[in-house]
Amino acid sequence: MRPSELRDVVRRLDESGPIHLKLEADLRKPGAKAPWYSSQKEHLDGWLKEYDGPGVYGRANWSNRSAEFIYNHFQCAPGLVWLAEALGVPRAILVSACEDVKTAGARSASQCGAFRRAVPWAMIQERIALVAKPESRFKPSRPAVGSGKPKPVGGYGKGIAGRK
Repeated sequence: MRPSELRDVVRRLDESGPIHLKLEADLRKPGAKAPWYSSQKEHLDGWLKEYDGPGVYGRANWSNRSAEFIYNHFQCAPGLVWLAEALGVPRAILVSACEDVKTAGARSASQCGAFRRAVPWAMIQERIALVAKPESRFKPSRPAVGSGKPKPVGGYGKGIAGRK
């Protein structure tokens, strides 16, 4: 998947969702200045919009990179949580992953790494495929509410049931 295709998906998703908003609030540092974006959707869309150039962050030109590369290099844990939440990753997985983020330390890279261990690109890609299917009854932005003990998800190892 190319960055432009990921941007097309991002632009179709709902920007609301309680899980990423709570994480944003939990990670917000007192006195921090407001970011240039008003939502994580706008943040990720803005990052993808100028991906073939330096963009807002003055990054190197990575024009031949994949959407997976972008997911693995985007350094905003609430933004990653928003994407997963908007794509319908189950609530139990997201809540557990957010706890991992909060205990990963203050560095964005550590926080994002903790989240990606719980929600790898393969899980995001699977959800994107569900959104792309016209016959799918899958509704993005409505994470499933977990009931009982979480079960392994797809081919992602033990899922959250086997973690820690």
